[in-house]
Amino acid sequence: MISSSDKDIITTQLMPYFKVGALLIRYSPSKKKYPDIWCVPSQHVIYVTDEWARQGQAERMKRVTHELIHIAWGWQDNIRVGRYVYHTKPVLDTYSRMLYRKIRSGK
Repeated sequence: MISSSDKDIITTQLMPYFKVGALLIRYSPSKKKYPDIWCVPSQHVIYVTDEWARQGQAERMKRVTHELIHIAWGWQDNIRVGRYVYHTKPVLDTYSRMLYRKIRSGK
């Protein structure tokens, strides 16, 4: 389910950025289009579905970034951060997109 490239980005960039030492990503057989990814913050577990896997890599990693914000920072969904929105619906989640791009660029 998780490609080696995804795993590399998660373990070498995202987890260190969020200071998350342990993370378990599990597969869910859910056929729903939404949500296609969710987490159990207290257990550091992220669940992903086939719908999540169908997304392009940048979108998948943006969604993992969103879940890591829940895990590492304890944020709830649907908050405004300056001009960005940390939103439960991926298409509206401009904050996770911006942060993922920032992490990947090394800035």
